[in-house]
Amino acid sequence: MADLYSCLPCEKNEWSDAGSTSCTERSVDYVHITEPLSVLLMLSVSFMLFLAAAIAILFARNYSTPVVRSAGGKMCFLMLGCLSGSGFSVFFYFGIPNPIQCVLRSSFFPLFYTVCLSCLTVRSFQIVCIFKMAAKLPKAYDWWVKYNGQWLFIAVASNVQLILCAVSAPRPFNDTVTFKDQIIMNCDTAGFLPISATVLFAGFLGVLCFIFSYMGTDLPKNYNEAKSITFSVLLFFFSWITYFTLYLIQASRNLPIIRAFSMLTSSYGILLSYFVPKSYVILFKPEKNTQAHFQSCIQDYTQKISRM
Repeated sequence: MADLYSCLPCEKNEWSDAGSTSCTERSVDYVHITEPLSVLLMLSVSFMLFLAAAIAILFARNYSTPVVRSAGGKMCFLMLGCLSGSGFSVFFYFGIPNPIQCVLRSSFFPLFYTVCLSCLTVRSFQIVCIFKMAAKLPKAYDWWVKYNGQWLFIAVASNVQLILCAVSAPRPFNDTVTFKDQIIMNCDTAGFLPISATVLFAGFLGVLCFIFSYMGTDLPKNYNEAKSITFSVLLFFFSWITYFTLYLIQASRNLPIIRAFSMLTSSYGILLSYFVPKSYVILFKPEKNTQAHFQSCIQDYTQKISRM
């Protein structure tokens, strides 16, 4: 039986100061949709979705032009759709988390972003292969073309990421440890390693993409994507290094906001560095969007290689 000299623990939804004789109910907190940072993120996502849709329409109307074909043709629309999907996942980070919302938080971005990075990787590889490797390894190149190697690679990478997302699927939980006077409603990420595995796999694809683009730094300018890919990959790593650093050193209710910001930054990196410059050429430099201009660049490259 309790008496004046016995300490009784408070309930999980309560807290008290040391030496206090009463318990106070904790406040419940989560990322509200009306917060200034939430509104800013939603506006940024909305603009990105609008920009991706506008680029998709522009590319569709100019599908037969060299700029669109050299950018990947049909693959461009898959990339734009996946960038939209990865950006849209930010909307799942607001409000009280539920089981479905937690699963969508952990799977939408890594899965869609992986598909986009896979497309960018095989596109960079194919360009290097056409200009530098097809003549040296004709059998390997013929196999790649015959069995649709690009789509096979994208399918394998996407399925690997899907498995990683399934393993690290989180669930709602109430954090009663970080703050003594608050209950933070969030999604349990099942530890640091599962949540980082999906990002690390995407980072691995980013490194592959960078390697192939670097191998093509001396290619004709119309096919040289080293600068844009380097920018997008560095932005991806910088944003996620920042997130994981804060994840490890600082417990905060704003970690979901920071994670959503990292996702949005990664998506914007590819959209702005890869698609916007090509859209600029289509709209304002039509003289560079001709077959003759592309053939001239290829001939200049061929002559340069022959002189070496």
